[in-house]
Formats: sequence, structure tokens, C-alpha cells
Amino acid sequence: MKKQRTHHSEGVSLIALVITIIVVIILAAIAFGTSTRTITNANYSDYVNNVGEVYTAFHTRAVTIKGQEAAKGNNVTDAQVYHYLADNSGEFEVRANLPSYTVIKDEGQIGMALPKMRIENADGKMVDVQYAVTSEGEIFTWPPFDYEDSLKISDKYTASAKDAETITVGDMTFTVNLDEDKLLAVGTAGGSSTSGGNGTGGEGGETPSASGVTYVLSEDQGATGLSSGDTVTLTSGDVTEEFYVVSSNSSTTKLLAATKIDVTTLTQSASDASAKIKTSNTENGGYYYWTTAANGSYPYDLTGETVSEEQSTDKVALYAAQAYGRKYGVTGTLLTKSEFDTLSGQTPSNSSYTTTVPWLITNSYTWWLGSAINTNSVWLVNSSGALNYNYPSYTYGVRPVLIVSTSSIS
Repeated sequence: MKKQRTHHSEGVSLIALVITIIVVIILAAIAFGTSTRTITNANYSDYVNNVGEVYTAFHTRAVTIKGQEAAKGNNVTDAQVYHYLADNSGEFEVRANLPSYTVIKDEGQIGMALPKMRIENADGKMVDVQYAVTSEGEIFTWPPFDYEDSLKISDKYTASAKDAETITVGDMTFTVNLDEDKLLAVGTAGGSSTSGGNGTGGEGGETPSASGVTYVLSEDQGATGLSSGDTVTLTSGDVTEEFYVVSSNSSTTKLLAATKIDVTTLTQSASDASAKIKTSNTENGGYYYWTTAANGSYPYDLTGETVSEEQSTDKVALYAAQAYGRKYGVTGTLLTKSEFDTLSGQTPSNSSYTTTVPWLITNSYTWWLGSAINTNSVWLVNSSGALNYNYPSYTYGVRPVLIVSTSSIS
């Protein structure tokens, strides 16, 4: 009897041992999986933090650089500043040659050492992560970071593969150039925008250009990008017209006609052809259509509306400027009072003065600005460059402003 109890006890012990081993294996597997996920999550958290730190440092420095260049009178675009900081070449790239992305060099000027991380590339090799900036200022990394069944190139964007030929970052979709180690090589110029632009981003969006219209910057300008006062020549068939750069960013450039236009032929003319901005929709006391919208805040820009053909006999100057733009497949408008102030080196206000900027002084005619000074008068610039104002029923010249794609200027 005692011997039987011993066999039974040994059998029970063996079963218990097997069960214990199985439970331990299961628990170990669970613990390993949990540990692996914890490590992966921790690594991804570090990755996101690193990208965020680079973004903050990069854009802080970019604002400083752009301000310094503005103080020198250089109106460099955002895209030029981004490339300048990332490439660390010491020179601003000509706008037409700007790539869709630039790899940020370790010896860059962003004020911090790039955070180190090792990521597996398309060949299965562990390599140092690269940080890059698009011409719109978005930061992304390469190779992509494996996380939860996706290939992260930032906390917001992913790639389709570790050797993807194209990626989308922000509003841009562009080609990824990889070297033999499957790392980012130099980006190519351009990149298309999913929002309809050319991938360079910036305020105001993209403006289309009519087929056959070219814009050429004077040969002795443009080394540091487009600056206010630079001259640009528009050519469309047999028509050649001159403009001055008002302002420029990586997306759009505003060009002021060198002289007033003939509102009948919609071409620049030195003749006495002119236009007037007015409205027949007056109220008691001579208040005009912008009175309600302005709500007492002046100067009030009249350029924010699209003038229909039915309104063209009332709002002649703005309609003429818009029609001039449509002729070339771009947006046409008028120069505002605040833009005139900025070009003249003045703090934007509702006050008069005389500009000393040569290309704003016509010496022969008065021209309308696109801003009202009060409920019944509009700002204008006389032939000597002095700011004045008058009732909108008076007749003065129109110097349209064209808003064109910066990439269209060569």
C-alpha cells in the first residue's frame, strides 16, 4: 500500500511540474511581448521627441536668419532660408535651383547637435538616422521608423516602403533620391503640392500662370532670392512688360506694374489712359460700399473682393487690375496702403508722407492704391511720390499688382 501511494505521489508531482513549466513558458512569452512593446514604445517616444527638438531648433534659427537678411535689405524666401540652414553652404541658393528637400548636415547652423538614433534601412543594416527639411519647412527622417505596422518618417507622415521612390510630407509629394546605402541623397528641384501648389509652400497658395507667359528676373539680381524693387520682365507672345517685385515668399511673388495700364487694351501704357475706383451705391452722407465692412477701421483694403463684370462700371480700378491679371492667367489686384508703407520703410498707418523709393515715383501721373482712408475717400500716390487721397469718383491711373507663382520666375 505504501508503495502505491509513492507511485501516485510521484505521478502527481510530475504532472504538476509539467503544468508549472507550461505556465512559466506562457508567462515568459507574455512578459517578453510586453517588454518588447514597452521598448518599442519607448524608442518611438524618443524618436518623436528628437524630431520635435530638431523642428523647434531649426525654425527658431530660421526666423533669426530671415530677420538678419531683411535688415540687410535681402528679401530671401522661407525655402531659401531652410536650404541655407540645412546645407550649411554659407550661401543662399538661387530660388530656381532649390530642391524639394535638403538633408540637415551635422555641422549645420541650427544651434544643437542632431540627436543620434540607429534605424534599420531597406537592406536590413542599422544606420544613423538622417534629418531633412522640405522647402515648406517640414522636418522628416530617413530611413523610416518601424512602428505599429507603419513606416514613420515623422510623427505625422509615413512612407510606403524603406526604399520608397516618392513620399508625401505636408502638402508636398516628391521624389526621394537614395544612395547605395539607401540613405537620402541630394533632393531634386520642385515637388508637387497636393493642395494645388508647386510644393514650396507659403502664404496665399499657388497662382496659376497662363501658357506661354514667362517671367525673367534681371540678370544682375537674384543671388539671394527675390527682393523688393528687383525688376522682372513678363513676356507673352509679342508683349513685353516690366514689373517691380513688391514681396516674395517660397510660394508666391507680388509684382507691381512699372507703369499704369491702358484699361481698354489692358497693357502698360505711358499715355493718359486711366481708370477710377468708384461706386454708385452711395448712402446718405456719401458713404461708400466699404463703410460697413470697414467698421471704422482704416486704412481699409478694398482688394479682398472679386469684382464681377456687372460691378465693373462702379469699381473700375480694381476690376481693371483683376482683368489685367486674368489676361496673363494670374491674380491681379492693387497695391495696398500698408504694402506701400512697408516698401517706403514706414510703419503701416493711415497717415500721409512722401516716399523716396524711385520706382514708386512716376513723375508724370497719379495712381490709385487699393485702400480707403475713410468712409468716402481712397488713398492715392501723386506724381512726386506723395501720399494723398480723394473721392473714388475721381479719375487716376492704375498700376496693377500681379500675384504669380515664385517658381515661374527664372
